[in-house]
Amino acid sequence: MENELNQRWRQGLPPFDGETVYTPDFVTLANLTAPLSAVIEQLYVLTGDIPIIKFDDWHEHDGFVKDGIQTSWEELPSLTTSEHALLAASTGESYVRLAFCPVDRSWLLRLDVPNRDDNPYFDHDDPKLIHYGRFDITCDTELALKLYTVAHAAGSLSILKTPAKAFFDRRYNG
Repeated sequence: MENELNQRWRQGLPPFDGETVYTPDFVTLANLTAPLSAVIEQLYVLTGDIPIIKFDDWHEHDGFVKDGIQTSWEELPSLTTSEHALLAASTGESYVRLAFCPVDRSWLLRLDVPNRDDNPYFDHDDPKLIHYGRFDITCDTELALKLYTVAHAAGSLSILKTPAKAFFDRRYNG
């Protein structure tokens, strides 16, 4: 996780005092694209004037904390232009997610696209190589409800909401 977000998570400060909207299961990248795109579009509408940070989130791997780098808003919608673009967002590490947040840390979007070796849905010699992914977005309760609604409307996958701090507490592996 990024340093300031890690401190906020430990203290239960925003955005970890809100809710996490998430896909509980891996879904095909084809089915992930529309709901993720809808979430990103809504985030841009609401907070697009705030610069964003990108980092690899090691929270579920070993808890490693690192600083993020500033990136452009254009990078977020470019992730959902194709299955190939989503696949390219894989960090290549087990249980490490690609993450984005605004510089005010008001929300945290994480994308989990496992590499070939970590994909739970195909054997290493499977010729079909169907790729899967999932995402979660952590933010205040009001925004979480909006994002939950747009993600549901954009696709037919399972989307859940849960208290954010508990979500991250359960997944910490440091």
